Amino acid sequence: MINSEFKNKMTVILSHLCIILGALLFGIFCATGNQDIFDTGGWWGYSWTVIGYGLFFWLVLEFCYQISLRLLLFGAPAPKKDYLKWGFLTFMITVAVDCVFLLVYYPGVMTYDSFIQMCQVTGGFPYSNHHPWLHTMMIKGIYEFGLWLFHNANKAYALYGIVSIGMLAFAFACIISYLRQKGLKIPCVVILMLLYITSPINQMYSITMWKDIPFAVFIVLFIILLCAMKDCILDGQTNRLGWILFVPISFGVCFFRSNGLYVFLGMIPFVMWGFWCEKKRAILAIGTVLLLGILYKGPVFHYFQVSEPDTIESLSVPAQQVAAVFYYGGKITEEQKDLLSNVVDLNQIAEAYGGSPECSDAVKDLVREKDNQSYITENKGEFIKLYLDLFRANKRIYVKGFINETCGYWYYKKNSPHLLATYIENNGMGIRRDSKAPDLIVTLFNGYLQKCKDLFNRYCIIGFNIYIFFIAFIIALQQRSRYVLSYIPILGVWGTLLLATPVNANLRYAYAIYISVPMLVCLSFHNCDDVTKVTK
Repeated sequence: MINSEFKNKMTVILSHLCIILGALLFGIFCATGNQDIFDTGGWWGYSWTVIGYGLFFWLVLEFCYQISLRLLLFGAPAPKKDYLKWGFLTFMITVAVDCVFLLVYYPGVMTYDSFIQMCQVTGGFPYSNHHPWLHTMMIKGIYEFGLWLFHNANKAYALYGIVSIGMLAFAFACIISYLRQKGLKIPCVVILMLLYITSPINQMYSITMWKDIPFAVFIVLFIILLCAMKDCILDGQTNRLGWILFVPISFGVCFFRSNGLYVFLGMIPFVMWGFWCEKKRAILAIGTVLLLGILYKGPVFHYFQVSEPDTIESLSVPAQQVAAVFYYGGKITEEQKDLLSNVVDLNQIAEAYGGSPECSDAVKDLVREKDNQSYITENKGEFIKLYLDLFRANKRIYVKGFINETCGYWYYKKNSPHLLATYIENNGMGIRRDSKAPDLIVTLFNGYLQKCKDLFNRYCIIGFNIYIFFIAFIIALQQRSRYVLSYIPILGVWGTLLLATPVNANLRYAYAIYISVPMLVCLSFHNCDDVTKVTK
């Protein structure tokens, strides 16, 4: 009896602690994102702003938690025939809607990044892992098959769009099917379907040749797999099939985006913790993924002569912080300048940063123009010391540089100027816009997308989704949900963006978060039989 009472008290304390820490986190986000607060009010004004926002979000989190206790989104688990029906329906409707967009913007969307990958596919550029080579090979296989089948570049390019539409539709179908299997009520299923199917972001991204779409699909499948495997353990079933699927899905997570490998590596201790009762299978599956990764990035890359991204590409945030020191007139010694002059033109660095404080491309291009990046790798220790010394001497500037480069991923008032694209980059491949819809329909679609862009920018789509994610995650922690592990991959995606994003507030970099949040919100309301909820 005493142990039961003590356990209940500890649960209540931890529940309160989750809300307090969450409210503090939101308070820091809001106060830090508005740099004028510190500039005008100093530490005193900043602290009071954190407290004010913290109190507001404490009330919001308390309200959301109480709602989660009382709002019954889930009923009895659905039979197999039912949840498969809803998954199939989601897949078919998604494909139908997205194919309409493909016809209007036929043969799809090709941005500059897509063009660079297509140049590698057609042999114009050597292979590079700057954009994941796995995705480039996926494009190559589909495009060359399309050329063989249709003898037409436009049709071959459109074939990639059809495959991409199918992949995204499959991910949405898996989400709906799994949640319906867990008992998500039909009105909620319909709302969730509409949320996925009618989003112009999903519709346009499905026909855009970006690595971010297959990566997001694999993240979603990874999350669902973790949920399903946890269900099996708690229901006393074996996870043999789950660990088999774990290998290809994890491989896709690792190598369809450059930050995916770090997301997976960060997940390893959590996977071991969550599936400790099956640790032998877990070690075997994780080891297989890592072994395949070593072979892929070793012998395979060597055989196909795939080059890795240059050094500066992974140093976007540190490069911007150092450049900010020059732009804002920070403290830097002549010795430190001499070291930096080996890799970048110091006379241009302030101008490069000032013209692009929210995108590291200009500063990175300056380093590339110097063409001496090997000096960075050969003198890593000196550059790490330089970075830390400059931080100690210019703490406020470093923070400002970090905010400028990353705040779109954690501040609710930051718009996303690179929300979506509709164009085809100039190319010599014979791929051109050839809409299959009348001009009036194309005009209507363009107007619709523009209004959607204005609406999403008004409501700060990335920051808003991050806030919703953290609210759902905090509720899941409070509920001691069996699905807490499934929130960690999104934390990994978000964390790696903060460490190395090249562009502030680009939704496609956070697209995996965007399509995962609705599912994770639903899971935070799931009333698991194994969970004892605590009413405060």
